[in-house]
Amino acid sequence: MAAVFALSVSACAGGTLVPESQAPKYEPAGETKCAVTLSHSSPLIVEWPSTERAKLESLARAGVVPVRYTDCHMKTLASCRVKSSYKYVALTPKHDTLRVRTESELYASMPVYAASFEGKLKRAGELNVAMTIVGRFEADRTTFSTSDLEGDCAEATHVIAGVTSGAFQFAAGAAGDTEGGASLLGARAGGKVESSRETLAQDGEEKACSASTEGASAPPFGCGAFLRLEMAPISKAKASGGPGAGDVAAVVAVAAVAAVGAVKEATSGTPTATNKPAVDTTCPGGTRFVKDRGCVAELAPSSRYTLSASSVVDTTTKLTWQRTPETSGVAWADAKALCAGLTIDGGGFRLPKKEELLGLGENLPEGIDRRAFPAASSHEKQLAATVYYWTATPHAVSESMAWAVRFGAMGAQSTVQSRSSRNSVRCVK
Repeated sequence: MAAVFALSVSACAGGTLVPESQAPKYEPAGETKCAVTLSHSSPLIVEWPSTERAKLESLARAGVVPVRYTDCHMKTLASCRVKSSYKYVALTPKHDTLRVRTESELYASMPVYAASFEGKLKRAGELNVAMTIVGRFEADRTTFSTSDLEGDCAEATHVIAGVTSGAFQFAAGAAGDTEGGASLLGARAGGKVESSRETLAQDGEEKACSASTEGASAPPFGCGAFLRLEMAPISKAKASGGPGAGDVAAVVAVAAVAAVGAVKEATSGTPTATNKPAVDTTCPGGTRFVKDRGCVAELAPSSRYTLSASSVVDTTTKLTWQRTPETSGVAWADAKALCAGLTIDGGGFRLPKKEELLGLGENLPEGIDRRAFPAASSHEKQLAATVYYWTATPHAVSESMAWAVRFGAMGAQSTVQSRSSRNSVRCVK
């Protein structure tokens, strides 16, 4: 399946469409790499050429962007418009790091241009993305249908319903932990990074991100790079609004057809056209349909964990985990006390180290084995509501900060947060 991205923009108002550059095609014999990815509903775009990201940012200024999005192929539709606009939501600045070590992780993380970086991954052994997140652009609605589209929209399959913004550095090669107050975006504050790191792309400045303020209507200048897209499928049914006076006859006719269809179904047992779902829920083998996300891989039973009613034993690390976490949200100091006071399975629990909690992250649709660890997913419907889990690892410099971990479509990701933040807790021993 081709890993292709094409942006078409209007040369001027009412002008002709100009075809843009495409990512290299990837067509392996007998298989499709995009078919093995777990979820493409929230792709990173840090690997896109800067010119393509700039064009997408420009299109987004005019309103919600419709696209044709299948497997690793994405095409923006400049001649199609959506009756919706974005609203910017400022967030508490967050620092995320993502490590990609396998081709499957590469295609799951950044599917559109993944084929362009297979060689880099093979040579370097690891690709890294360091991100500072300051806000999100969110569409003013959560569902979309063909009735919300205007113009030449025959190809439209999805809209970009949300965009995470901030600054990032995309690099090849394993990076050592930063020291001495080093910046997560390149250790510009005097720390160290492994000399083997090669910067592949960078957009935005972490220093500019510090100017982000609560309630801001736009990201700070210099910290508005697009990092991740949130895709929403387009339904064939009308999303909202009732019929106008001119539509009454049509509504009556449709109701009559539906009534006849219901009678036929009741007598014959054969589903009618009116009972077909608005969105095609047919998925390839080994995948399942998830509302608002499309086809995702099935969670295969894992032999890694031994389960009981209250705990999970990881046969790989020999650690025993609390199965049902505390999700009401507690501060860092309270999280440590909560684990120390846990009495299940004879007690002896503690708050996990950052590396231990990150070790639970798997390349699964929910980022973790949900059979073993319920209530562990962020779902990322809104980044502000993402579920973070405290770790016992303090920040190397700031005494008011500590590390937390979240689980999503690409596994586990760590971030630094204020110790007064209220996060979930999963204890270990």
